[in-house]
This record gives sequence, structure tokens and C-alpha cells, in this order.
Amino acid sequence: MAVPRVWEKFEEKMKDIARENGALKTAIAGWAKRLGEAKVNSEIKHEAAPFCYSFANFLILKRIKQALGLDMVKMFFFGAAPLK
Repeated sequence: MAVPRVWEKFEEKMKDIARENGALKTAIAGWAKRLGEAKVNSEIKHEAAPFCYSFANFLILKRIKQALGLDMVKMFFFGAAPLK
């Protein structure tokens, strides 16, 4: 659990790293993040995960979580102020 500013710092760091990557890495990361978002939305609707999510998680998303130190987190919470 954290205040929104902590999560915004994570976002800023990820954007900084993305700026340093080439076009191919940025495109692949964008693909994986879109699948991650689609998976969360499908979980909310009690539907199956999107096709290729497991592949994207194995190749990209799991490594991003590990790099951020969030690989063991099951749920994220925020409080104290609205997120932008």
C-alpha cells in the first residue's frame, strides 16, 4: 500500500527506461503491457486471460516486475489522494 506519488515514481522510472530503449524493444514492451492490462480487465469480468498473455508475462512482464522489486506482490493499493 502506498500513496499515489510512490506509484507515479514507478511510472516515471519506467518511462525513462523506455526512452532509452530502441523502437523494437519499446514496441515489444508496449505489446506486453497491453496484454497485461487486458488480463486485468478480463479478471474483473471473470473471463479467461487473453491469448498470448502467458507468453508476454514469461518474456517481458515478469522481468519488469522483478526489476521494480514487485515480483512477489499480489495486490496494489493506494490511498490519501486521487491518482492522475
